[in-house]
Amino acid sequence: MSELETSQINPIKEAEKFACRFLNEGRMDWDKPHSEATAYYTNLLGKAANQDIVVLNIAAWLHDTGYARLFNEGDSKKYDEVLNKKVRHLNRSAGLARIFVNQKDVASCLNGEQKKRIVHLVKTHDKIEDLKDLDEFILMEADTLAQIDLNRVKPSFDYEGGINYIKNLKKYRAPYFQTELGKEILSQLLPPFEEHFQKMASS
Repeated sequence: MSELETSQINPIKEAEKFACRFLNEGRMDWDKPHSEATAYYTNLLGKAANQDIVVLNIAAWLHDTGYARLFNEGDSKKYDEVLNKKVRHLNRSAGLARIFVNQKDVASCLNGEQKKRIVHLVKTHDKIEDLKDLDEFILMEADTLAQIDLNRVKPSFDYEGGINYIKNLKKYRAPYFQTELGKEILSQLLPPFEEHFQKMASS
């Protein structure tokens, strides 16, 4: 029986509760469902690759907490506005992750390496060209898939933002996918996501 199963505290559920305090103040109707979808995909990809699911799921819930209160109304529909806040959101998210893993109740459920890894994954998840380890790639893949899964999250970008995101995904994210499962899911999700924005142009 694992440490998570024997503990009275479920650190993944605690991460969800902690994160939602900030996600609800981030990008309107996006950060919370997107983070939930990211956790879904980290769980799926992480299990298939025999990675630490506790670490990946916690990182998934915390990875975008740093967007809280960074946007004015409507700004998050613009891809350039999101890009401009990437570095700041990474640093803020990592700071919040550090606070979370050191909370007394949560800290007792995680070992030192898990705590360090969670903060590291959160801080590096958008530094695509710097990724080296499998769990880093899995969080990036999960984050990307959770951006384009129309069944789990309604896109928040306007037409121009969506088209720019798709171009960025194809150039900077898709080539870095490492897991076969992630690649397979990407090939399934991307065509309907592109179609969604093509329909916006013709409406």
